[in-house]
Amino acid sequence: MASVRQSKRVRIEKPSLSMLQQDLIALSGKHPPLTALKHIIRRMRLATKKDIEDFQNWSPLVLAILMCTRFGSNENIFRDLILELVEVCHAKGVSLDAGDRCVATGEVLERPLVLAAHYGDHQVVEKLLFLGASPDCANGE
Repeated sequence: MASVRQSKRVRIEKPSLSMLQQDLIALSGKHPPLTALKHIIRRMRLATKKDIEDFQNWSPLVLAILMCTRFGSNENIFRDLILELVEVCHAKGVSLDAGDRCVATGEVLERPLVLAAHYGDHQVVEKLLFLGASPDCANGE
C-alpha cells in the first residue's frame, strides 16, 4: 500500500487585511456598484464572529458609501442598500465608528458618519446616529 505524503506548506496570509476584507474590497472593483453592494451585504450576513474580530476597526461602510455616491441616478436604491448594510454591520458587531484608509481620499482615515454627512445623505446619518455612531468621531487619526 502506498503511503500518502503530507505537504509541509504553510499558508501565509497578509496580517494587514483579513480574508473577508480582501473579498469585500475585491467585490467593489469586479462588479457594477449595485451588484457589488448586494454581494457585500450578503457576505456580511454570512460573516462569522472571527471574521468580524479580524476587521480590527475597519468598516465596509466607508467603501460602500464612497462607491455609491458616484451614481446619483438610482440614489434611492443605493440609499436603501446602504441603510441595510448599516443595520447588518450593527447586528454583526462592526463598530459604526470604524473607518477605512481609502486610496480615493489620499489614504486619509474616513469615517462612515462623516462621509454620509459630507455627501448629504440625511437618512444614513440618522440611522448611524440612532444605532450608536459617535457624533464626535472625526476623520484622520
